[in-house]
Amino acid sequence: MDQNMNLKHFNKSILFDLLGNNEANINILIDNYFKEIYTLLKQLRKSANNNDISTLSQYAKKIATASKSVCFELMHVMAIEIENIDISNTKKLNEFIDEMENELELIRDIINPHQ
Repeated sequence: MDQNMNLKHFNKSILFDLLGNNEANINILIDNYFKEIYTLLKQLRKSANNNDISTLSQYAKKIATASKSVCFELMHVMAIEIENIDISNTKKLNEFIDEMENELELIRDIINPHQ
């Protein structure tokens, strides 16, 4: 992840530009993301634990696409990078998924700092 130092947890300015500064639409998009992302991560973990590379790849791509759509840059890259981890190394995959969950908590804190 060192090469991703210039990426942001949440690139708010790009998302605002993409959605014409429509804060209501931005909030809906982000809310929908958080409604789905934890289910996707559970499925990703299940695929890792079952050594199912095909399903793991599908969920990683879904997470990457969803993360890119809300400009969660690091999460997007993390989802892409998970496919480079050896599927037989379940411990490493699960640790990486833990890092993804931690990244989501950081993003939540950035978006809603007073919750």
